[in-house]
Amino acid sequence: MNTEINNKQKTLFELLCESEKFHLLFIIIFSVFMLFSKSWDNGLANYDDAIYAEKAKEILLSNSWWTMHMHNNPALDNPPFYMWITALSFKIWGINDYAARFPSQAFGVLTIVLVYFFAKEVFKDKWAGLFSAASLMTSYLWICYSRHCMLDTTLSFFCTLALFSLCKAIKNNNHKFFILWGMSISFCILTKSVLGFFPFIISWFYLIISGHIKYIWKSPLFILGCLEVFILGCSWYYHQYFLFREQFISVHFGWLILERGLTKANPKVNYFSYLQDLLIYYLPLIPVFLYGLYKAFSIIKKEKNNFITLFCIWIFLVFLVMSLMKTHSRWYVLSAYPAISIITGYGLANLLSNTHKILLVKTTTIILSLFILILNTTPINIEKQKDTDLRNMIAFMKTENLQNNIIIGYNIGFPDINCAIGWYMNRTTDKIFKENTEMEKFIKEKISKNKVFIIAYKGSLTDGQLKNIIYKPVYNSNKYILYKVLNSG
Repeated sequence: MNTEINNKQKTLFELLCESEKFHLLFIIIFSVFMLFSKSWDNGLANYDDAIYAEKAKEILLSNSWWTMHMHNNPALDNPPFYMWITALSFKIWGINDYAARFPSQAFGVLTIVLVYFFAKEVFKDKWAGLFSAASLMTSYLWICYSRHCMLDTTLSFFCTLALFSLCKAIKNNNHKFFILWGMSISFCILTKSVLGFFPFIISWFYLIISGHIKYIWKSPLFILGCLEVFILGCSWYYHQYFLFREQFISVHFGWLILERGLTKANPKVNYFSYLQDLLIYYLPLIPVFLYGLYKAFSIIKKEKNNFITLFCIWIFLVFLVMSLMKTHSRWYVLSAYPAISIITGYGLANLLSNTHKILLVKTTTIILSLFILILNTTPINIEKQKDTDLRNMIAFMKTENLQNNIIIGYNIGFPDINCAIGWYMNRTTDKIFKENTEMEKFIKEKISKNKVFIIAYKGSLTDGQLKNIIYKPVYNSNKYILYKVLNSG
């Protein structure tokens, strides 16, 4: 009776804010706008974005779906799954910047929706589901890196799907979900190699700590899920080793994982950088996240087999392992952010009364609606243009039809310019030089039959620096200068 009276006193909007259908619609609509708005004209970043886009493009050009190529040479560093779906995106949208980013943005949205169902499943609370998804949807780092042509939101989606499947298999005693669990982990490995084993390791830690392993290991479907990981998930390893043998081991495991990730000396590495990033970029929700952790540990003390234990293990292992690596980038721990958001959503659902929950949803709906309206009807952008100087110089070279001329780099790293040049011009520089003498000799050999252009950082090549070579700037930006060689003595 009291519920009926209270419902009559509520406005239609307030009743709508309590509806689970509205919650799901809220999450889908706002996450699509947050991740896709104005994403078609900001370009691709020179490094990761252009590298993955170029590899996907070369799948279509070479029809090689298992061995990735970069500038027509085999590239043994990255597994192919993300490039596969990007190549399929190119088939749908054409080969362009928007199509390159589309898979990452789509998986960013799907992860937000999956977090909603995951939290609702574990806590049996619609508000926990809504607040968890909203926490991820409004996270700066999640918005930022979902809008890049990068591997990490795709990895995060399948990591979340794997652990959600584990939850469904155990919680509902439906072991068929172990097949989806194994398949999801396989796609994680096929996306980001050894980092794709995170959900597998997290799962085993949880099964052991919770005690579920005592009966789960006897399940044929669990064993099948494990076999999927080592057959399907590791299939690219087997294929590349069969083709390239020691070269694959040396490049992929030796250089990329052991040297670059674990053993390369890096005196500037900050082992607390990921925690600092969390404090800075998740700052508005940090107090709520800490409150959620407090509530989580209170429950874990009583029963370790609660799925809140899974979320805590998930966050702890990703942050610990990645913090010990020699190479740090903010997006390397992105796969832990769904768990962080679920803990945050759980904390917020426990912190607010029902009246305040409705008020928060009403306020957030109005603010986000205004934000999206302003974003899509004004020049305001959610992100800055990527590598503007380099892309503008490449646009100039294409306008001047320089693609078929000799282009060399001076005192500049090969990947510093060639990732973007490869993506936008379908070629690379002919040579990169560090010393004047070698470059002068090369120019003298080529200048009689070809036009020669030099790319250099601004200030690194001055007038008269090259002996007997006459050159003048034809394009000048804040970071780069493009010189045309007029003649040589």
